[in-house]
Amino acid sequence: MRLQIGNLDQKVENLTVQVGAVNRRLDGLEQKFDGFIGEQRTVNATIVELLSMLVGKSTDTP
Repeated sequence: MRLQIGNLDQKVENLTVQVGAVNRRLDGLEQKFDGFIGEQRTVNATIVELLSMLVGKSTDTP
C-alpha cells in the first residue's frame, strides 16, 4: 500500500511540474499577445490618422 501511495505522490508531483511548465508557457504567450495588441493599436491609430489626412486633402481641393 505504501508503494502505491509513493507512486501516487510521484505522479502528483510530476503533474504539478507539468502544470507549472504550461503556466509559464501561457504567461509567455500572454506577453506576446499583449505586445501584438499594442502594436495593432498603434497601426490602427496610424491608419486612422492617414485616412483623416487624405479626407482633409480631398475636401481642400475643388
